[in-house]
Amino acid sequence: MKIFAFYIPFGYSYISRFKSLYKFVSWIVIYMIPTLYFFLCQSSFMDVGNYISYVWALLLIYTLYEVGYIQNDFETIKKESNPTVRFSKEMLEYYNTHKVRIYLFRLFLGVLFSYLLYCSFDGEVVYFLISVWSLLLIYQLYNRIRSRLNLYLHFGLVLIRYCSYFLLFVPHVNGWLLGVAIIGFPVINFLERASEQRFHIEKMKKLIPNRNKIPKFRVQYYFIMSICSIFFILNGISAYCFIPIWGYFCFRFIILRSEKFKDRVIYG
Repeated sequence: MKIFAFYIPFGYSYISRFKSLYKFVSWIVIYMIPTLYFFLCQSSFMDVGNYISYVWALLLIYTLYEVGYIQNDFETIKKESNPTVRFSKEMLEYYNTHKVRIYLFRLFLGVLFSYLLYCSFDGEVVYFLISVWSLLLIYQLYNRIRSRLNLYLHFGLVLIRYCSYFLLFVPHVNGWLLGVAIIGFPVINFLERASEQRFHIEKMKKLIPNRNKIPKFRVQYYFIMSICSIFFILNGISAYCFIPIWGYFCFRFIILRSEKFKDRVIYG
C-alpha cells in the first residue's frame, strides 16, 4: 500500500518524514495551524471560500515539495557512498520502474491545484505560483549539491513552504505577520541545521553543542521571542500578530516537560 504514497499529497511525507501519529500531530501544530492563521488574518475567518483556497494552496505546496523528497530518497542516494536508505527494496524497484509516471502525475496534480486556486481565490495568485513552482528548481540544486550551500538552499525551501502564502496578498502584506512567520519556524530551523557538525560552522556549533539539547534550545528561543513580543505590543503593535509565537512556546514547553517526565519515569 505504500506505493500510493508516491501519488497522494501528504502520503509520502507521512511514510518518510512523519512516520508516526505523534510527528503528524506535531506537523499540524507547527505548520498547518500557523500558516492557516496567517492566511486567514489577511483575508477573513468568516469566509468559507478562504478555507477552500488555503486547502488548494496547501495541497499544491506539498504536491511539489514531496517531489524533492522523492528525488532525495531515491535518486540522490545513488550518488552517495554511505546513503540513508529509508525504504524497502520493493519500494525502490517500484520507483525505478514507474518514476516517469510518478513525476508526471505529481506535475498533473500541481497544475490541477494551481488552477483550482486560481478559480477559488479572489486575488492575485501569480506571485504565489511562481514561488511554489520554484521549489522544483531549488530542489534540483539541493539534491545535487553536498556542501555548505545546502544549508542556505534548505532555508529557501523552508521559507517558501512557510511564507509563500503571503504572496497571495501582495501588495497588502501584513509585515508584522510576515516577520513572525519567518522567525516562527524558518529561522530556528536554520539555526538548528547550521549547528550540525557537518557544516563546520564553529560559532553555530556552540549554539547547540549537544543535539540532545535541541528541545531546550527551542523553548529558550520561543521564550525570548515571546518576551520581545510583549515589548512590541506595549509599543502599539497588535497582539494578534504574536499569537503563533506564544503557541510555539507553549507547544515546545509541553514537549520538553513531557520528555523530562518520561525520563524520570523510566530512569528515575
